[in-house]
Amino acid sequence: MKALLTVTTALTALVAASAAQADGHKINAADYGLTQFNLAVLGGENVDDATRKVECVAARLEETLSVPVSIFVAADYAGVLEGFLGGTVDMAELGASGYARVYLTDENAVEPIVVTEQLDGSTGYFSEILVRADSGIESFEDLEGKSFYFGDPDSTSGTLVPTVSFRMMGLDTDAYFSETGFSGGHEQSVVGVYNGDFDASGTWISGQGSFEEGYTRGGLRKAVENGLVDISELKPVWRSAEIPEGPMTVRQALPTEVKEALRASMLEFKAEDPDCLITYAGETNGYVPADHSRYEFIVEMRRDAFGG
Repeated sequence: MKALLTVTTALTALVAASAAQADGHKINAADYGLTQFNLAVLGGENVDDATRKVECVAARLEETLSVPVSIFVAADYAGVLEGFLGGTVDMAELGASGYARVYLTDENAVEPIVVTEQLDGSTGYFSEILVRADSGIESFEDLEGKSFYFGDPDSTSGTLVPTVSFRMMGLDTDAYFSETGFSGGHEQSVVGVYNGDFDASGTWISGQGSFEEGYTRGGLRKAVENGLVDISELKPVWRSAEIPEGPMTVRQALPTEVKEALRASMLEFKAEDPDCLITYAGETNGYVPADHSRYEFIVEMRRDAFGG
């Protein structure tokens, strides 16, 4: 559960992509006692794909902080969350539920700095349940007696929101579904449904754009872009209410000057390096400021659903 794969970034070809950053958010983090910076990526996607998408972000952060940045691709969500709690992860984009889990364990471990803004100016997304197009399942009601797999236990859209939504429907999932379990992540959920390993599972979607393209961003879009599924063989049967986008989160104990430089760099991300932003996050308006108040109700939702 705690296994992390460490990939140290090489800057020779990547620094140029970030060289246009304004000096206003560049500092020498070593002046504040930080000589190494650890950027983590949540598990649930092929390691090579996840690393490729975040390499230009790491290069950007090296330009911002003037210290080496290492990428940690976790085997699962818990690896990153435990890294924050242990002080070995400095920055990661968390789901709201994952953030809540760390906060409930140690409220001094993490601090949100920015959040993704969608193309329409919103800062939310959705959980969507998928089935095979040839399954004969046409609605959520048709899932009764079928197998349903949640995502990673710490996923907001893959586990927390479906769990709470099912409870609000009055469902006993053990009785309603023929089988339940955990796929392990968004990629596994989408591919598992596609391969017929289980009848249904949920993943995160922007809810913008067309289903046929996997929407503008999300777990479904990544599976399509990575050539893992033929989307014509999948279809949606349920969508949640809007969920707050998870925050780009930093280790709270980082020096204030470092956190401020990181926040400023992320806020200028789209203007300064739009190609990298698309590679990393998909089609968005970039980032806007965020703080803990945005996630207070997710913290309470997690506390009520799982006790922590």
